[in-house]
Amino acid sequence: MRSPIVLLLLAIATTAQAQPGEPAGVRILSEASIGGWEILLGDVAVVEGQDDELVGRLMGESLQTAPLPNISVYLTQDDIARVLLDRGYSSLTVRLSGAERVRVSTLSRTISGADVRQMGLDHLRKALAAQMPPGVDPIVETEVQPVGELADLAIPTGRRGSDIRFVGKPGVPSDAETTITAQVVVDGRVVRKVPVRYRLRHFRTLPVPLETIPRGDAFDSVRVEPRRVEVPEGATDLITDTAAFAGAIAARTLTPLTPIQKRDLVFPVLVKRGRVVTVLLRTGSLTINTQARAREDGKLGEMVTLENLDSGKILRATVVADGVTEVVAEP
Repeated sequence: MRSPIVLLLLAIATTAQAQPGEPAGVRILSEASIGGWEILLGDVAVVEGQDDELVGRLMGESLQTAPLPNISVYLTQDDIARVLLDRGYSSLTVRLSGAERVRVSTLSRTISGADVRQMGLDHLRKALAAQMPPGVDPIVETEVQPVGELADLAIPTGRRGSDIRFVGKPGVPSDAETTITAQVVVDGRVVRKVPVRYRLRHFRTLPVPLETIPRGDAFDSVRVEPRRVEVPEGATDLITDTAAFAGAIAARTLTPLTPIQKRDLVFPVLVKRGRVVTVLLRTGSLTINTQARAREDGKLGEMVTLENLDSGKILRATVVADGVTEVVAEP
């Protein structure tokens, strides 16, 4: 016995202009497997008729969103009739027959959790390389370890294809952990989002001490050499050039092979205000030593203002050592 909704479909006239000829026959199947993200009438029924345009339009009518892989849904003739009534079809255009309900499942393919993690790793490496500031030595290598278990993903095959794409990136290259999102895309539409967590370890070639440097000890080029080391979490001011250690002393005790940050260095005052310092006046190959009184403090490499003790003349000189400044004049 037909349901009231099916009888209503067969009884009422469409609000649109009636199609000429015999109505299209829609024979509901009992089982259907689909590949897209939505269920079309053509997926769950055999549609036949004399009017090719009408048949094509009916086959493309969307009934509802497709079920996830490994899950089935049932559509009854009542469900299908209700949708067709809402779209303006009637007995003048459609005749329903076949099974009272259809079981619908989604065709899918499975991608292993290991493959998904590897795809995420490739995405992270590209993101890390892209966000490295210009002029900064690139991270030599990033080791990525998944956090927690990641189940295999069943992905609908799609009518035009399906894939997994990733979005998200670590905030800075020294992040110790990050979460990115695997998006399941079916026929160009995102149908599922899966968070994937990673633990990150970053490595760079940096100048590091080869032995312990006690707090207050001075650096020198012999004790610091480039090595491939792990970048500590949150490090944003790492020393990358051994020239930066000139004149510096350790602000804290530094252990071997530890990357050094700018805050680990202290530069002592070598010229103190009010003290008499040596001034090296260089012109070509000629060097003249004189003395002057410092009018301000100065560290290695800084320019300071001096007052010549003999003439009282004010000059500017570069601090080159403890109590020594230098003025270089063109010959």
